[in-house]
Amino acid sequence: MAINTITLEKAILSAIESMKEEFDTHQLILELAKKNQRTYVTALHESDSDYPFQTVHSAIGKLLKRISLEPYANIIEKEQTSNSLNIFGEYSSCSSWAKL
Repeated sequence: MAINTITLEKAILSAIESMKEEFDTHQLILELAKKNQRTYVTALHESDSDYPFQTVHSAIGKLLKRISLEPYANIIEKEQTSNSLNIFGEYSSCSSWAKL
């Protein structure tokens, strides 16, 4: 089963609204998981992978990149790479973003 990226993208856009002016992908994932629990858990279930968190988080990162481009170019822009705590409490690198 494939991840429903349309539903996931809507959840990402909703989570972006709740974020501070600057945030990173790890922070957005936590916000999305908190505010859109059903969508997040469904995406994990749909991932059809031995590593569902990695698969879904990668999909979220790709969707964030797409959102930073057309037709959403006026919502967020990529700033740089961040090193922050992921959902497992481990430091790893991810993209940081700024709202426009």
